[in-house]
Amino acid sequence: MKRGGLCGALVCILLGTQASRWVHIGPGGGGWVQSMTASRYAAERFWVGSDVAGVFRSENGGRNYELCNEGNENLFVECIAEHPKNPDLLLIGTFGGIYKSTDGGRTWALKRTGFPPCSPSKRTVIVSRILWDAKGAVWASVGAPRYSNMGRGELYRSTDDGETWENVVPEGAMDKSWAAMDMALVGNAILISTPTNGVIRSTDGGRSWKPSNAGLPHLRTRRFAQAAKDPRRLYLTLRGKAGETPWNSPPMRSDDGGLTWCPCGTKGLETLPGRPGARDVECSWYDRIAVAPDDPDIVYLAGGSWWCKGIWKST
Repeated sequence: MKRGGLCGALVCILLGTQASRWVHIGPGGGGWVQSMTASRYAAERFWVGSDVAGVFRSENGGRNYELCNEGNENLFVECIAEHPKNPDLLLIGTFGGIYKSTDGGRTWALKRTGFPPCSPSKRTVIVSRILWDAKGAVWASVGAPRYSNMGRGELYRSTDDGETWENVVPEGAMDKSWAAMDMALVGNAILISTPTNGVIRSTDGGRSWKPSNAGLPHLRTRRFAQAAKDPRRLYLTLRGKAGETPWNSPPMRSDDGGLTWCPCGTKGLETLPGRPGARDVECSWYDRIAVAPDDPDIVYLAGGSWWCKGIWKST
């Protein structure tokens, strides 16, 4: 199986021309699935992060799961990141900071050196995204994608695989009220999506930031997807607002590393604006987005509202 692992394989099989239904493969345990990561190293290995049950690991494509929370005291797992060269090293981002595993995600240790001290609610550092760059540094954005009123507007970097962390954003360089929805790395540029200010961009390691919103119809940005075969190809989702006519929250595409954006085609998508005064969940918009690992033109979208249920595929 090509790189991309189980998640890509499942989506391709289930959304192919012969697909007719989805099969539930767990893991159970209560709450919702907050994050999922497929391994680069084993086709049937993947991890699932819950909001109340922590980390699940499967080695056989979801037929069985192992609950892996030894050492993890914060069970809201917002993101899971596997090291690009070491299959035993993983990091998870939680509502209380970053935990590290050196045994393939079976046990964890809290790594808060450089972060603010813990608060009684354990929500001091809500880590929304973790990424390794091409030089081996690892980056962590701080925000709360599900709860946009709990942002911090901070970016941390580690040069020792997550043992210690440094806040690379000087005071005043980024608005503390911004929740970091998502993060992407393109060469020496760091892009962060925010809920009210669109995409912001830094080319000096986080010391200064500029808007990167050319072509966006509005600034309620959500998630990035980056093409593995063409890292300058980025996709971006937008949060819809009920009552806006015409519908103006299409998925966006950039071919220049996020400097400029243009709307993707919307044929086949739900494009309901919703009635004025209604909640955002009562109109059409999309949240999660993914790109096939071997083809930057194959894109998957997951609905983000009541009227956008399911997954769409574009080739």
